[in-house]
Amino acid sequence: MGMTASDPTAAGERWRARTPELHKKLVERLRKAIEERGHTRVVLGLSGGLDSTVAAYLFVEALGSANVFGVMLPYRTSDPLSLSSAQGVVNGLGITSRRVNISPMVDAYFANFPDASRERRATRLAWERLAILHDFGAHYGGQVLQIVNRSDLALDFGPDVRLPSTAYRPFDGLYKSQIRLLGKELAIPAQVLERRPSLDSYPGQADESELGAGYDAIDAALAWL
Repeated sequence: MGMTASDPTAAGERWRARTPELHKKLVERLRKAIEERGHTRVVLGLSGGLDSTVAAYLFVEALGSANVFGVMLPYRTSDPLSLSSAQGVVNGLGITSRRVNISPMVDAYFANFPDASRERRATRLAWERLAILHDFGAHYGGQVLQIVNRSDLALDFGPDVRLPSTAYRPFDGLYKSQIRLLGKELAIPAQVLERRPSLDSYPGQADESELGAGYDAIDAALAWL
């Protein structure tokens, strides 16, 4: 049942049925993981996208809103909707947040390399954001989160999956499709749930366009493989 040409193992149906149980187990698993690392709070970047929003909701359940610190890190070419969506998550959850415009530091660096490729610039943005998260983690005391999912890790997609870090990756075992189902279960804002996935590396960038298929089909194929 539930098998289709794009989902030969009916993985999507199984994930959907198991989402409530996954939600419950994941909250406890995340709480335990942070405690084992000697922390009581977390620091994460809020992009206004699906993955970071679901992470914020889950960690508020696991640790309480007072122990979740969200950082918004826009660049001058970022989609304005990313920032407004992230701010909406902050307001809705009642978590502490900071906003840091990373344009001056990134632009100062690339003033030395005006012909740098789009991919090189995207990697620099990812490095800058991760470095700032680690600074906040050290200053305020908290476990830094690096929000990358199993789908992107399997495909080696995006600069974040290749950045070495001591950050905790809460979603490295979850496909993008599972995170979307968790988003529905958690009743995250519709504007976040319905947004097309994007690394926001440059104007108009869309993950599924670059990958050549939607995550539903990609994740079903990865599960089948």
